[in-house]
Amino acid sequence: LGFVNLNIEASSGVNSAEADDDGLQIKIGARSRLTDQFEIDTHIVRRQIGDDRTQLGLSGHYYVNEQLALGVGIVGDGDGKQYSLSARYAF
Repeated sequence: LGFVNLNIEASSGVNSAEADDDGLQIKIGARSRLTDQFEIDTHIVRRQIGDDRTQLGLSGHYYVNEQLALGVGIVGDGDGKQYSLSARYAF
């Protein structure tokens, strides 16, 4: 459960626009190590900000060593998709 604050600013040479909104978010998922070096994560995110939105996500992380993991992911709904690259370091 979390709080989301959205700020958008756009401008061109002629016009500009701004938007500001906030709301709630809940994320439920599962994460599991398939092997010692590979982890998979799947989740559902529900956001109540502006127009309510439910998204599904899937990501995978490869552990280079015990502390460093590199990952790729995708989150999407019926309107579009977001792709991600990540690095995670545990200390």
